[in-house]
Amino acid sequence: MMQNATQALNAAIAHFATQPGVTQGQVDQLRSALYADPGLLTSFNNAAASGTVKSFALETSPAQQIPAGRYDMMGGVVSLPASSFASAGPTPAADLHSVLHVQAMVVEFAAKSYVDGPGPQTQVSSDMVVNLQDTLNGSPVLSTEIKRAAMTPDPADPKHRVLEAFDIVPSGSGLGGSYSPEKHTMNLPAASLQAQVPGSRVMGYNPYELSFVIGHEVQHGFNSLDAARGRSDFIHDAQAIAATRSPVHDYTLAIEKYVQSGRNDEARAEISGWNALQSRVHQENPSATLYDMYNLAPGRVDDFAHRVNGQPLSPRPNVQLNADLTMSPTSSNVAAMGHNYFDRPNSAHMPPGDTRASMNLGGVSDYPNYYARWAVATASWAEQNAPTIHGQKPQIVIDMAHAGLYEDMMERSGMNLGPSKQPVPYLDSSHVPATAHQFDHTFDGANKNKFVPSSPSAPSVAADSALHRELRNALPSETSQDRLAQIALAAKEGGIEAGRIRTMDVVGTNLMLTGVTPGTNASIDLASPPPPVDVSNNQFNALSEQQRSQVQQMHVTQQQAGPTMSMHQ
Repeated sequence: MMQNATQALNAAIAHFATQPGVTQGQVDQLRSALYADPGLLTSFNNAAASGTVKSFALETSPAQQIPAGRYDMMGGVVSLPASSFASAGPTPAADLHSVLHVQAMVVEFAAKSYVDGPGPQTQVSSDMVVNLQDTLNGSPVLSTEIKRAAMTPDPADPKHRVLEAFDIVPSGSGLGGSYSPEKHTMNLPAASLQAQVPGSRVMGYNPYELSFVIGHEVQHGFNSLDAARGRSDFIHDAQAIAATRSPVHDYTLAIEKYVQSGRNDEARAEISGWNALQSRVHQENPSATLYDMYNLAPGRVDDFAHRVNGQPLSPRPNVQLNADLTMSPTSSNVAAMGHNYFDRPNSAHMPPGDTRASMNLGGVSDYPNYYARWAVATASWAEQNAPTIHGQKPQIVIDMAHAGLYEDMMERSGMNLGPSKQPVPYLDSSHVPATAHQFDHTFDGANKNKFVPSSPSAPSVAADSALHRELRNALPSETSQDRLAQIALAAKEGGIEAGRIRTMDVVGTNLMLTGVTPGTNASIDLASPPPPVDVSNNQFNALSEQQRSQVQQMHVTQQQAGPTMSMHQ
């Protein structure tokens, strides 16, 4: 039986018909567009029945550019751009369909609640809804991509579209955004949609930053079929390796192939984020320069451009920008952003001379190791069915150095070795002769998010972390260990990680630090004596462990279905 509009939705359409400038053809187009998609009609029927949508409106003012539409949460009004309607007749234009789908997602998002830290459920606020829509409408490229995602069937699941919902990233995840292919949902941090609280170190709403993030995440949606293929290809490769009647099963190439699929995915997403940001900046200032973009979003632009020896800001040598500062997803640019973004090292394993900002996914990992955890766990599962040779199971071999992998980083991120939780012995062939190691289950249990070293005694990393070393090199040589530990702790509490210090100045009796990421800062009172080094280091360690535990909450689904496609600062 064909679904009909409810009385409440009919009333909202009727109210639209009474507004000045609205033609009967536009009313017919609106009704036809709603009836054309049962899911869309159900969504607006429910919204009208609940009172969250009371009317539609036509936006004709050139000063109000709303290519993705606009939902007034307080008034319950969905405004539609005049440009989305056909000039005459009852048949709706394709753009009207896409705008209504985006608005259905916004209306549903506005009715959601989320958990903010240890507190109770928090309702999405009207300011969050306004900021989300201002971001979508402020970048022509972004609004086009969001509408395209809202209308494009998911190739892996054609009954669904690439993007069907917005939601909030769980508090403490350490992620700047994520895309869930199973739920066809884009997840954004609540703080990124809210004005920054005065005195808070948490970064608030920044339309340029958020334009980049949403542009990045929506591309993950378009990439989801390739990402799924990368996972299925690795499963096939792992099963083939495990079935080989050989005393040695080398997974190096298979892991590198899988990580490369993730590298391409993230690199393409970065290019899309760049173009969304460029579009926003160019919309506001058609003559904007690369320097203007950097001033508005330095943490993002830094992966694409740099300044060498005091010279003007310019694209990095491997980056090719068009004359209007857009970036085409050519094979060379994808490779460039794979290096500039995906391959940024973690602060715990920063190669000497590497000038790239450190990558600290959840504070503990870089991208290759983030992806490789799932590959190692999948290989261990495949090895359960491996044939024995002379009564012995084959040895798993991985050239860790060649693949850019670190056991400590992977275990601190949480290795999920399945229900058995049994360690996985392997040989690291980057040494001659190959050295014996094992991966331990650190997804939960006594070793949750801990590195389990082969040696029973492991030195504390906090007293000599990359952040401590960077500060030690930057501070005067007479700086005491007590003061150094205090400054490192304050920087970490302020969200500043190694490789992300932008400025360090003494103002009066205070040492002021700012990070590359907007909103990250720290202040230390130099007039007061610092606490003992052990006190600061213990707090530093505790904060590091807390951050690792928080980010682990994001990995439950990911460890079973492959990495959640996400981005980091």
